[in-house]
Amino acid sequence: MTFDVVSFLHDLLSPGTWSLWSLLVAGPLSLACLTYLSSTIRFQTARRQGSSDKRLLQIPLVPYWVPGLFHTVSLLSPTVFLPKVVKKFGTNSPLEVRASWLRFIIVANPEHIKAVFRKTKHMTNKSNTIFALKYLMGLPKDTVRFFRDDDSGLNVTPRKGSTVPDESRIKFLIVHSLLKLLQGVHLEAAGKRYMSTLFRTLDTLHMVPEYQPQLSVDGGWTGFPDLYAFLQRVMMSSTVETIAGSKLLELYPGLVDDLSQFESDVPKFLRLLPRWLMPEAFRVQQRLLEGIKAWHAYGHQHSDCNRLGPDDPEWEPYFGIKLVRRRQQYALKIKEMTADARAAEDLGLLFAATANAVPSTFWLIFQALKDPVLVSRLRDEVSASLRTPPASPESTQGDLESKNELFDTAALLRQPLLQSAYAETLRLFVVAIVSRVAEYSDVDIAGYRVAKDSFLVMYTHLLALDPGEWARAGRTLTKPLEEFDAERFLVEPGWTRPLGKQAPAATTTTPAAVQDVDQDKGQGNSSDHDPLSYDGRRFSMDGLLGLWIPYGGGDHLCPGRHFAKQQILLTFATLITKFDIELAFPSPGAAAGVKPDMSHAPFGALPPLGKVPFRIRRKAT
Repeated sequence: MTFDVVSFLHDLLSPGTWSLWSLLVAGPLSLACLTYLSSTIRFQTARRQGSSDKRLLQIPLVPYWVPGLFHTVSLLSPTVFLPKVVKKFGTNSPLEVRASWLRFIIVANPEHIKAVFRKTKHMTNKSNTIFALKYLMGLPKDTVRFFRDDDSGLNVTPRKGSTVPDESRIKFLIVHSLLKLLQGVHLEAAGKRYMSTLFRTLDTLHMVPEYQPQLSVDGGWTGFPDLYAFLQRVMMSSTVETIAGSKLLELYPGLVDDLSQFESDVPKFLRLLPRWLMPEAFRVQQRLLEGIKAWHAYGHQHSDCNRLGPDDPEWEPYFGIKLVRRRQQYALKIKEMTADARAAEDLGLLFAATANAVPSTFWLIFQALKDPVLVSRLRDEVSASLRTPPASPESTQGDLESKNELFDTAALLRQPLLQSAYAETLRLFVVAIVSRVAEYSDVDIAGYRVAKDSFLVMYTHLLALDPGEWARAGRTLTKPLEEFDAERFLVEPGWTRPLGKQAPAATTTTPAAVQDVDQDKGQGNSSDHDPLSYDGRRFSMDGLLGLWIPYGGGDHLCPGRHFAKQQILLTFATLITKFDIELAFPSPGAAAGVKPDMSHAPFGALPPLGKVPFRIRRKAT
């Protein structure tokens, strides 16, 4: 029996068959069109809800084409989809999008974001933490379940109805330890240790044989192929030693290289690429976990993690700062926190301490080096923060931190132009999604009902680039928000933020808008009452809560933000004080072509796309 092409074509094109083909094509297309039409009607109906209603408003569901699938495909590219949705439908109300059964609430209005942060006691970021620990840090499955089952909340008193024992309140133990041991005297000690370690790292770069080219010791220029790679080595080694102690790097000399590679692979991990597509990335992750486990075992043989009293050292070589010792102390009492789990947790700690600080420092230095006037003015402020040398060497004998305490850190962190440049760097180059989950019940956010288990998402880049909202915050834009402006956060004498801003589309039951908290109590270090000024202007974050959120907000505000600021500004200040640095592109206009690597969005601070050559020489002492 042979295949008759002519007969086949005749049957295919016959009227009856053609009607079948038409149905197969037109049926799904008609369903999609009807779905979009009906979902658009429901969306517009929800948008027209009256503000006089006593009930909470429904959050409009963005129109979609495919029932059940909703916006799943589009959400695979959130950095494209979220701005597109907000541009089309505006920010007057939160917007709901869905991926199958998962609800995501887009919050893009600063007043609504402030309302979210005021309600964070009723929400968690547990899902984000577990996602990162599981898929990025390699947390074992049993420990993932242990984290997920902790419903006790972050308060000292567990949530009503929670049956989690005090010793197993893992999220509370983690956050409480970070908050307690990364502030006050502990933060001051960590900053001093970082400064002294950074000095030693820079002074001994010429002695590291595997680091090529070697930094000249005679004051001559040395060219390096990549400023970002240089900062990775310098900052990572200094940060790891500060936080975890010197023994970790002695036991695992390849840690900085592996951590650098691991951080470059973050987008692959968080986009859930399979192991067979990135075998080397998983090998690096495994080396890091094994190296950290070996460090833990060695440390426990030589150090006592119960030494956490006021008379015990703030830093010791086996486990570094008190925070790391405290983490070991409580984790060893929890059976689910196995050696593998503790290694994954501390990989997360080292990652968090470097993944955002290094790129942010790069962009601050790069932007300064592009502008000779700016770098000169910043150098003047840094010079004003230099410590007066002690009267005699004996006054600091035996104190490594004091010997290398080049700067008055408190004074450095208060310099207005430097603070403004720091805030601008984070505004422009930290691209992240800040999210919260209504884990326990429905939540009222600015008069809208957020259903239980919904994810609230706030995209930092949308807020950073919204000129209308910055104008409403009382800020004059001398440069477009897409460009770096080191003076963006400086305000004139007597400036005050506009009052009376209210969240739009709110019901009569919506809580009144509250005064913005001082960002020093929230996200940064505001100088609204600081006598320091730059050209008569002062640094101010007033009115920007809800617009400038690189560290998140509310109860889940990043607990390491103060140490991160010290890392960034101390590294910047040290490099421009102890060294001459110049960009070394082969052509004059090449620096303008350096762009951030958006493949790392929306996961935090963006590294540069490509290498940035530079040259450096030590200043005469």
